[in-house]
Amino acid sequence: MSPGYSLLEDRLKAIMPVIRDHEQKTGKRVMYAWGISSADPEEMMANHDLVLEHGGNAAVVNINAIGFGGMTYLRRRSRLCLHAHRNGWDVLTRHPAMGMEFRAYQKIWRLLGVDQFQINGIRAKYWEPDESFLRSFEAVTTPIFAPEDCALPVVCSGQWGGQAVDTYNRTGGTLDLMYLGGGGIHGHPGGAAGGVRAIRQAWDAAAAGRSLAAQAQDHPELAAALATWG
Repeated sequence: MSPGYSLLEDRLKAIMPVIRDHEQKTGKRVMYAWGISSADPEEMMANHDLVLEHGGNAAVVNINAIGFGGMTYLRRRSRLCLHAHRNGWDVLTRHPAMGMEFRAYQKIWRLLGVDQFQINGIRAKYWEPDESFLRSFEAVTTPIFAPEDCALPVVCSGQWGGQAVDTYNRTGGTLDLMYLGGGGIHGHPGGAAGGVRAIRQAWDAAAAGRSLAAQAQDHPELAAALATWG
């Protein structure tokens, strides 16, 4: 999380001024999740404190790498929003004769203090079928103790605007989620800004009950995304 060629502190010094400048211009505070994971809890907390010192508001942790103990240690002291990356979960669950069903797995991590939970998505780039993603979405958004006691579902893994309508319709017509696009943003012909606009346009279409093809007729960024990946 802080290799010699890309130290966490160097990244904080480079990126936080951009985030603060954006906030001054738009009035919107971007939530940027910094990678702080470490097998050593003390090093992880040092990374956490560094993020806090520079004005950060969120961190991403590789939950299978830090373990239950590491998460407990972090949550008791953390003053950041904690975003769970479940890398390695496939190994724990892919075969029906081994591992743990996600409904039980996610509840443990939520009880330990996860705020946001990555759960793949519709037509994800990994092995997981759509029905498994939908079960995961339902599990993460099912309250444990109180109606508002839910983790934020993070839809990810090969997402671009093309899955927005299906995701919206198949998750009950909700916008209470985080939708991550890596290549779906940076691979857009119009650059990152075009990629962000295209995804927003796709979600606007979903919320309005429009097809992506209809929306693309007067939204050039979405049209370019459909031409590239559709």
